[in-house]
Amino acid sequence: MRSGRLAEAIKSLRGKDRDIHALVVLRNCKMVVELYAENVTRDHNHALYSVTKSILATLIGVLLKSGRLSSLDVSVADIVAASTKLEADKLEKARRIRLRDVMSMASGLEYHEIRRTIRSMGPPTASQFALDPALVHEPGQALQLQQW
Repeated sequence: MRSGRLAEAIKSLRGKDRDIHALVVLRNCKMVVELYAENVTRDHNHALYSVTKSILATLIGVLLKSGRLSSLDVSVADIVAASTKLEADKLEKARRIRLRDVMSMASGLEYHEIRRTIRSMGPPTASQFALDPALVHEPGQALQLQQW
């Protein structure tokens, strides 16, 4: 990795009118660059859309191949409940939704886009938040496509 080229890329990104909140570059598992837009820190959540799905699908594939995850048909409750105490209604939703449903965007949960940067949430809060929406379809039956 050439530092001059990296510096040029950073300068170019900063000089354009782009909605870039953060840039993190790793090389050999070591952080080389960590930059954030004004008033943004690593403690903020960012709308990453399909990037998150791609990374999650890769990690799930690794877990399946290694045998640490038995199948895509495990319930969300089986994955989350071990580390998070869910409220009764959210636990019931999590029992009905399979990992396969979430990965295929067919969880059945109502979708509301959040267009604001929010502070990072730890696992209990994030799981509670993710299960807040109403179950409007039977899990696995309807795709939730977002309007862009």
